[in-house]
Amino acid sequence: MSEEDTIEERQENELEVLKSIYGDDLTDLRKKTRKWIPLHLSITLLPLQGSCGLQVHAKVDLHIICTENYPNVVPKIGLEKSQGLSNSSLSRLHQELDEKAKLLRGEVMIFELAEHVKAFLHSHNTPGTESFYEEMLKRQKQKEELDRQAKQKENDLEKQMIIKELQQREEILKKEEMRLRKEHRHNSESFNDDSFNSSGRNSYGANTSSGHNSDDCNHRGSILLDFFTNNSRQIRRGRCISHSQDNCVTFNAMDVDTGELFTISEWTTFLRSFSR
Repeated sequence: MSEEDTIEERQENELEVLKSIYGDDLTDLRKKTRKWIPLHLSITLLPLQGSCGLQVHAKVDLHIICTENYPNVVPKIGLEKSQGLSNSSLSRLHQELDEKAKLLRGEVMIFELAEHVKAFLHSHNTPGTESFYEEMLKRQKQKEELDRQAKQKENDLEKQMIIKELQQREEILKKEEMRLRKEHRHNSESFNDDSFNSSGRNSYGANTSSGHNSDDCNHRGSILLDFFTNNSRQIRRGRCISHSQDNCVTFNAMDVDTGELFTISEWTTFLRSFSR
């Protein structure tokens, strides 16, 4: 190389040497223009071959982008289309190339960088080396597992919220039932007192059992009822709160979906049998 060679001449001379060494494995990525463009190329590299041929398990493309000041400024280095190398191995190789380029700054260096890559591939050219495809499958499985765990966590949280909401509704129903029972007791006592005071005697004493407190009846527990009107509704019927004289039993109830509170009345009728 002559000291009078320009940057353009140095880059073009280096390209000719690289073409003679790597042949079809080298690709000039520059667009065809009249104006000169700095080197931009890719070289497909395989492991260094010893005295006996080796089966190839690793390869990579060395991607070089030079500026108008190369080799006085180090080029941009990339590694693409790798096979047989893990991400950690590629990262280590890239770091080694960056360090080597800094040491060679001022001199043409692409050949030196390419040979370093080939030596690295040789040391990692083993069937046991995890391939890019295998690593991709591993990452995909890890992602699927994380997604499954996230979905399971979301489902568990949703179940907990539903259980909590049902418990809150049940508590509301119990409180409302207690309130109505107290109100019923109060109304019954007031009714009996007023009747006694107005007549001088308990004229309704014989019928007090027909309006007795729900504590003495067998309507305990809860029952799920389906109502089919314009829109079907499920109502949870609770314990009874009153019995009336006309065979009517009143219950506390709650809409399962909305939590809305109701009272439900049930009438019992007796049919007479007629003989001909």
